Amino acid sequence: MMNGMSWPNINMSLEIISLISGLFLLLLCIAFMQFRKIKQSSKNIKMLQTQVDHLEDQLHSHALQLSELHQISQGLGKQLRDLHSQQIEQSSQITQAIEQEPQARLYNRASKMLELGADVEEIMRECELPKAEAELMRHLYHSK
Repeated sequence: MMNGMSWPNINMSLEIISLISGLFLLLLCIAFMQFRKIKQSSKNIKMLQTQVDHLEDQLHSHALQLSELHQISQGLGKQLRDLHSQQIEQSSQITQAIEQEPQARLYNRASKMLELGADVEEIMRECELPKAEAELMRHLYHSK
């Protein structure tokens, strides 16, 4: 017996040391594999973060464009309302001008009578127009 230990005890100690060494190597391999997975995950996270940053930049840019388009749209809407108001005002002024001139009122009335189907004789009588003018108006009305 050497140093107070027996052979079977030494063999058992060697087996335990061997088992512990094997377990240590196994744990070391598992730790290495996990480290590689973590490193790859870190790369993936960085890549995804870059994509997210790029998408956020695009979103910000699109939001600015949308805001500009909204402002343009509001400006165009105001211009359309202003033009419509001007059109109504001008139409009213034209109608007033036509109604104020006595001869124009007669021609306007003759036009309306033609729309309602009046003949030349009726237009001459009601609007006090000469036959040639009444026929000319009828001809112009029917040529539309």
